[in-house]
Amino acid sequence: MKTWISMAMVLLGGAVAALRADEKQFDYSTVQALAARMAQEAYRAPRSLPKAIRELSYDEMRDIRFLPKNAIWRMERLPFQLQMFHPAKYQAQRIRLHIVEGAAVRDIPFRPEYFDYGRVNLHQTVIDSLDYAGFRVHYPLNRPDYLDELIVFMGASYFRALGKGQVYGLSARGIAINTASSSPEEFPQFTEFWVERPDRNATTLRVYALLDGPSVTGAYQFQIKPGRDTVTEVRATVYARKPLPKVGMAALTSMFWYGKTTSHRFGDFRPEVHDSDGLLVHNGAGEWLWRPLVNDGRLRFSYFLDDNPQGFGLLQRERRFSQYEDLEAHYHQRPSAWIEPMGQWGRGGVRLIEIPSQWEYDDNIVAFWEPEAGLEPGKPLELAYRIWWMIDQPSLLPGSHCVATRVADVTRQEGNRLVVEEDAKRFVLDFQGNVLPTDPNAKIIPVVTTGNGKIRNLYIRRNEYNGTWRVGFEAKLENRKRAVELRCFLKDEKRGALSETWSYQWMP
Repeated sequence: MKTWISMAMVLLGGAVAALRADEKQFDYSTVQALAARMAQEAYRAPRSLPKAIRELSYDEMRDIRFLPKNAIWRMERLPFQLQMFHPAKYQAQRIRLHIVEGAAVRDIPFRPEYFDYGRVNLHQTVIDSLDYAGFRVHYPLNRPDYLDELIVFMGASYFRALGKGQVYGLSARGIAINTASSSPEEFPQFTEFWVERPDRNATTLRVYALLDGPSVTGAYQFQIKPGRDTVTEVRATVYARKPLPKVGMAALTSMFWYGKTTSHRFGDFRPEVHDSDGLLVHNGAGEWLWRPLVNDGRLRFSYFLDDNPQGFGLLQRERRFSQYEDLEAHYHQRPSAWIEPMGQWGRGGVRLIEIPSQWEYDDNIVAFWEPEAGLEPGKPLELAYRIWWMIDQPSLLPGSHCVATRVADVTRQEGNRLVVEEDAKRFVLDFQGNVLPTDPNAKIIPVVTTGNGKIRNLYIRRNEYNGTWRVGFEAKLENRKRAVELRCFLKDEKRGALSETWSYQWMP
């Protein structure tokens, strides 16, 4: 197609410049071809930023602001508009940005006039060497007369989105490699983006991205559907430069500092501080598993083996402001993210990594799908999935669900002393759901199991103050060298299972 001739001239030096003049209209297969070709070539690290940019202070970085009047498609008053990020010390990635309009592709070069530099003075030679660090999409999400932030792409392969009434919390990643392993973690980057121009009445936006890293390349497509629950449909094709036995796909990254599962609050006044409080898995066999998050100073790994999973996600179940008491961070309004596979994913497992953290600014929680086969050169991996960014999860609340996990020592009084029993813990769980009876005398059976220890003092009773059913028990350890896996669900004699399965890893 002739339009590619002028396009290639404009994009000289970018990935698309290599396309022939007779290529078809730009689409996902175009990015796949670029990624496949790059996988056959040696990795070339991106240029580092000039020293003057790397040495900008935090206040100087905040002083550089994009001018909204320069947003892409602002003059056309389209429902979706783009604003770009200026590079800085903590925004060190370089990206190339393009607009796709029918059969034509238009480059969006770095323009310093798009920014207000405030008190920051940069030499022209420094400015001339810059690229954008990322971009964000604005859309009238909460009211028709104002364009809110909808989704941000910035840093490695990270992105995060918002639904109506939400504030930013956890993030998604295109890929995770060597996370919390003995090998250095690798952060492949989205180096190039193409955004399709929406029409005036558009309710979705399509974005393509090219991934590049030392071990992999990849093609990604994002179909973004804003709403009460914003949905991001993702297509991913990843190509290996070298064998990778383990790779994390559909990755989510979050923060858990402390909550109901932890007794240590780091001297903070707030009852809980976290972007997510648990991992929910809907496995291929139809079972729902809930794993509360923990930050107890130890690195934790959990692996949920599966075949064709139906979904998984990091959820923020606690929605009461009183459980956070934070007037600035608004943790009660931070979204949950649910991964819904599209098509068959085959064998593998959901991996959860909980990294110890001493403060609330670390993303210390990672969850992803780990394909059994890994990645091999010449054998691309293709996955498709939806990410639901949501507050309430009515479809993710099977029967009844665990809304609180509390852990305490088992103690006894000896004279004037309170003695803590070694190798024992007390667990108190609260279950909530419409399938649970309101009659406190109803016969609900708690089923609690463990593979390393004994369960004792098991009870269940209805909490008349909030309508939940409380399960309490003590777990006594048998082998200190092994972690204790605990499971609990509710049932009755007529209907069988009434709840998801609570799953907890107790590390002595």
